[in-house]
Order: sequence, then structure tokens, then C-alpha cells
Amino acid sequence: MPDLVRAHLTIGDLLDRPELGLTALTAVETAPRRRILGAHAIEIAQPTRWVPAEWIMFTTGLRLRGRAAEQRALVAELDEHGIAALVYCEGIATKRAPAALLDEARARDFPVLALPLERPTRTVLTWIQYELLSTDAELFQRAMATQELLVGGALDLPDATLPEWALAARLRDLLHADVALVSVDGRVLFPKTGTHPGLADAVAAIPVSGPTEITLAGRPLLAMPVRTGPRVESWLVAAIPEDPKTHAVTWTATQATARLLTLVSASRTQSPAARTAQAEDLLHRALNPPNATHPSPAELDRAARVLGFDFGAACRGFVVRDGVAIEDVHEGMRGSGVPYLAGVDRGAGEVVGFAQGDGDELRRRLAALPGACGIGRPVGSVADAAVSVDDARFALDRMALDGDDGRVADFSAMRTAHWLVARDRAAVRERCEDVIAPLRAHPLLLEALVAYLREDQDMVRAAGRLRLHPNSLRYRMGRVEAVLGGSLRDPAVLTGVYSALVLARLI
Repeated sequence: MPDLVRAHLTIGDLLDRPELGLTALTAVETAPRRRILGAHAIEIAQPTRWVPAEWIMFTTGLRLRGRAAEQRALVAELDEHGIAALVYCEGIATKRAPAALLDEARARDFPVLALPLERPTRTVLTWIQYELLSTDAELFQRAMATQELLVGGALDLPDATLPEWALAARLRDLLHADVALVSVDGRVLFPKTGTHPGLADAVAAIPVSGPTEITLAGRPLLAMPVRTGPRVESWLVAAIPEDPKTHAVTWTATQATARLLTLVSASRTQSPAARTAQAEDLLHRALNPPNATHPSPAELDRAARVLGFDFGAACRGFVVRDGVAIEDVHEGMRGSGVPYLAGVDRGAGEVVGFAQGDGDELRRRLAALPGACGIGRPVGSVADAAVSVDDARFALDRMALDGDDGRVADFSAMRTAHWLVARDRAAVRERCEDVIAPLRAHPLLLEALVAYLREDQDMVRAAGRLRLHPNSLRYRMGRVEAVLGGSLRDPAVLTGVYSALVLARLI
């Protein structure tokens, strides 16, 4: 039963709610007693300019990745300004909260909470906002009055006014603040004039799919997603007031408007067939070699945002072989919540795709398909889809050549030597061919070298593979070294030869 007489909201109240999924990583003993007056999702330097004392700050860690000094500095800043806690959203920039950040937090007994990837940030923010409203009668009354005015005005629209424009305009009048509606690909839908020229780019670069805060020209803005199912269609952006109490009403009114906009958006949603065709077209443009009409990376990413990509998590190319139909792939990915593109490479007779999100979930979905699948390296843009798809093909070829009977070949799990060769195949192919070219004129010597390396440099096993006496193979290997101009006991020579044979698909 809800606590109707709670004096104020605490971190302990959050941790006691299993549906929120939060866990305390530091200050386990002291954190539950800390009071909460609000919550921000923000990714800027010096965030305490906008986050008041006793508020919780949410971060994806994108600005902090690989920067230990900045991780420590952030914790120090939050602690010194009386911030209630830092919530680290796992699985977006890094799988877990960075070690330096946690070390500094432990030294200061400052609370860091973990939010797993499968729990949307918006769920926790919504819960906090409603709980705060329920503990403040004045705020609650203002929020309810605001929503009544908003809905009442939204239901009585002039004939020539689009519903989206009317809702955004009503919110602007209620808040007495700047309000804009921006599509995920960066088009300003409302107002038609008067917005900051950098607004479209700032919104198009939002790396999360839940309510968040962005900064434009030094001003903090609340960005609330307008959804169709799990997919973000557009962002409703409102200027954040300086008064922390007014911020709570702003948050509630903006969320209510976003929900009404969601109803309008749902009525105009494309058919599944149209969205599938749009996804196939985008993938085709991304995988084609650059030319005079090839779209820029930014254009490709903006088109992908319309299809549900937000690039808050890594993306991977994938390839499915053995006659698996594109319909099988769509069926396998359906319900996963993973934004993806998929199409048929008719020349290669395989299905290729590009997906964002949890790599484990993608592997699980692909493993359930009847054919062999390959997954490429993680990338952060649709413009890099061709690189990751090429990796997926390379990993599949390696699995076949190694005689592996697995169902999914993951580029990231390959042996280091294979991975190094594959990192930039175009640049090393010519050099590697120069290494083994002299042996191509001596097929028996090339065959002997391949068998020797396939059998982990075991002369007896390699001779058995070739049905030769070990001494005959030793003779041939001596000739191999003479042709190569170096001893296979030299690590540099062995590495170069092995890499060349891997790239030539002989090992």
C-alpha cells in the first residue's frame, strides 16, 4: 500500500521499488537516508549549473568514456554542491559504471546508483516526478490545473491548425516559455520561425530514448520523447525555468503534451510494409560505395532515427546465410525492441542487416534462425554499416574455414590475429599478397606451409595430414623458409606469413 504520509522522498524509497531496477553501488549505508527534491538527465560539463542541491542526476556516461580524470571531477563537483546521487545508466557508453568514478565516490561516501539498460530512464524520472508532486499539495494542484487547461485547449482546435502545432502552442502559453517540436531527424516542426539555428542538430544528436536535458547556447532545455510504441517519432522541447519548484510543473505539463502528441502521431503511423521498404532503402544507401550522390553520414543517421535508432548504444552489422529468407529475419527480430534494418543481397544470396542495442540479444535472436549468422564490430553510425557487415562476412568465412559447427560467428570473439588482419583488410591485402606470392609458384610448398600452420606447427601431425613422411615435410619446410627468405622461428616472419594466409582464406 502506498505511503500517503511520507514527509519527503528519499533514495531509500527508490531502492525499495524493485520495478525501478536501481541498485546502490557506493554509499550503501548512508544513501537511503538522503532526501530527493528532483531529478535531471543531463550530459554537459559542470552540470551543477543546472542541477540544484538534493536532486538526482542521471548520466549515460557518453561524455566520460575513457576519461578517468573527468569521472573523478564529476563526482567531486556533485558531492561539493550537495547533489543527492548520481544514477549511471548502464550499457550505453559502457557496460558498467567506470572504475575511477566509483573509486572517487567511495572515497567521498557519495551515492552512485546503477540503472540497467533494460529499465528505461523515463520510468524512473516519471516515478520521481509523480512522487514529488504527491508530497507537495501546492505543486500537485498546479500540475492538475495545468493538465486540465492543456487538454481542454487541445480538444478545441481551429480548422486550419494542425493538432501538433496547437498542442505545442498551448504548452508554450501555459509555461510562458519557449517550446519547440522537432522530428528525430532534425526537422523543426513547430514553430516555423524563431528557433535557435542549432536546435535541430542538438535534438538529432540526443543519444537516449527517454526524457533528458540538453543545453543550447547556455540554456537548459527539457526534451520529452513523442513515441509510437518503443520508437521515438519526435521530441517536444521546453525551456527549463530557474525555479526548481516550477520545473516540476514544467516536467509534468510537457510529459502530458507529449502523450497527446503520441496519440496524434499514432493516427498517422506508416504501415509496416511502408516502414520495411523505408528500412531496406536506407540499408541499400548505407552499403553502396560512396559516389557523388551518396548521402552524408549525418543524413544517414537522421534517416535512421525516424526508424527508431537513437545511437545511444552500439550498432552491429549482421549477415545470415544458408538460404534463410528475409521474412524469417523479420519474424526473428519481431518483438525484440531492437531497432534494425534488413535486406537481401541478391548477388551474394544472403540477408544483410544492421541493428542497434544489446549484442547478447542480437546474438540470441540470430542464433534462433535456421542458417549460419555473422555479427560485425560495434559502430556508432549507419555510415559505418558497410564496415560492420564486411566484418560479419569475414567472421562467417573464418567459422567455415575453421570447421566450426556453431550457428553465430561474432567478429569481436575472433582470435586476435584474425581480428588484426580484418581491421583494415583493404590496406593490408596488397602487402600480405606480396608475402605469399613467391610460394604461389610452388604449390607443394604452399600446401606444406598451410598444413604445418593448421596443425599448430606440429610436424608429425602435418605430415599425416599430407600423407608424407615427417622427414619429407621437414625438407619441404626448409625450402619454404628459403623462398620466404626467413626462418619460421622468427616471430616477425611467422606473424606476417600467418596473417597473409588468413587474409587469403587459406587458413
